Amino acid sequence: MPDTELPPSEVHPAATPVQAPTVAPAGRAEPQGVSVLQAVVIAVLCASASGYLSFRAAAARQPGTPQIAFLDTARIASTQLDETLKKPGMTPDQARAAGQKFVADLDREMQRYTDAGIVVVNSSVVVNNAPGLDITQDVAAALGVQVK
Repeated sequence: MPDTELPPSEVHPAATPVQAPTVAPAGRAEPQGVSVLQAVVIAVLCASASGYLSFRAAAARQPGTPQIAFLDTARIASTQLDETLKKPGMTPDQARAAGQKFVADLDREMQRYTDAGIVVVNSSVVVNNAPGLDITQDVAAALGVQVK
């Protein structure tokens, strides 16, 4: 008896016999491993879960209100210029000083929006001005200008 074989008396009675691999009928291959369909299903599920979780994470970081506003600076500046020039006895130097003060006040007002994280876009370049996003009246009131 070779050294690698055990005599029948030493084999444990509860040991299960080793089964020979099954042989597929002629012309049919025995499936082995994961099928292509299973791999595709797993990939789609993983991609869907990843996309959904990415969307939820991005949506959680976004505030509920729009962080953009539109401003018609030309209308405010035109109104301010008209008011300045209508003042009796206005000299060119006084008009220049009033214009510089207006620009400084407008810059200060825009800084409030910048500090709040709100992007202000000149409404002359906006294609679709959504209701509620136009801050022209608010800025004009802050500057003391009566916009028409």
